[in-house]
Amino acid sequence: MGTMDQTLAVVLFIVFNALIILAGIIWLIWRDTQGRPWWKHAGMLTGLALTLLCAVLLGIGMGTQWQGMELNGCVATGKCYCENLPLLGTPIAITQPVSTLTAFAPIISGLLILGWADIDRLSGRRDGNPMKTGNVYALLFGSIVLLLGPDSMAFHVSMTEVISRFDPLSISLFAIFAALYGIWRASLAD
Repeated sequence: MGTMDQTLAVVLFIVFNALIILAGIIWLIWRDTQGRPWWKHAGMLTGLALTLLCAVLLGIGMGTQWQGMELNGCVATGKCYCENLPLLGTPIAITQPVSTLTAFAPIISGLLILGWADIDRLSGRRDGNPMKTGNVYALLFGSIVLLLGPDSMAFHVSMTEVISRFDPLSISLFAIFAALYGIWRASLAD
């Protein structure tokens, strides 16, 4: 992939993230019909900040072609996960484009969870489900779901050894949270 293609891939990546952030901001403005100040939406703002930070870090990595980082061991064998890779030595901004683009789904889902958590928290509703009260459980869950996207993107964009550990880490955090939350909820039922 030439320099122009590399630049185009980085620009498209940044545009996708910018659109997600813009959609989040528009959602905040549209959804908040109670006239509350925008800064009261701590969950959504945290999610948007996380998305922006991850987009910047991934954009920097893509722009530098992950220089100085060792490729994942699967690249040398040609038997990598998810998608076929280009020939070794071929400079490419996004190594596995389809897997990278599908990683936008958890980002959008995480932002929706965080946004609804804010709405529930600000409405003052209280019922038996802690996830519907917008408290720390919902905010933590939304953040973990959101981070599934950038961690997956980092792996599929770079295919480097160090960054390849982020994808399973976020999946593990998701599973651990779900298990602990389930155990805690079951203990409350008794």
